Amino acid sequence: LVKIFMDGQPSPAEHTNIPKFLLPTVTATASLAREQASAWSSRMLSWVVWSVARVLLTKELHLLLPPVLHQVEKLPHTEQGLQDAAMISWGIATADLPRNSWPREALDKFMHSMLWNLRVAKQP
Repeated sequence: LVKIFMDGQPSPAEHTNIPKFLLPTVTATASLAREQASAWSSRMLSWVVWSVARVLLTKELHLLLPPVLHQVEKLPHTEQGLQDAAMISWGIATADLPRNSWPREALDKFMHSMLWNLRVAKQP
């Protein structure tokens, strides 16, 4: 829904331009993903992170990222897509959250997984 109903990335000043029906929908989806992260695929979690960041729900993203990073880090590398890692990274960057928002270990493990996926993707 976010991709369909939003033309561009709003700035915090343009938060009022986000279609109002999207905010409760994305918030509810983020809540479900947070509660059930261990049962969701990397692809689904990355789409939720991307959507939450795209509509500028910083508080929800701050709550969502720890279980998402933990779940993605637990998945076998074969189940972690490079696109998923990029979307999650974009969500982290877009939220402009403080560097110390999560335990360093969670980000280190996530980045390790992402770098591993980049190396594997380059192999023939």
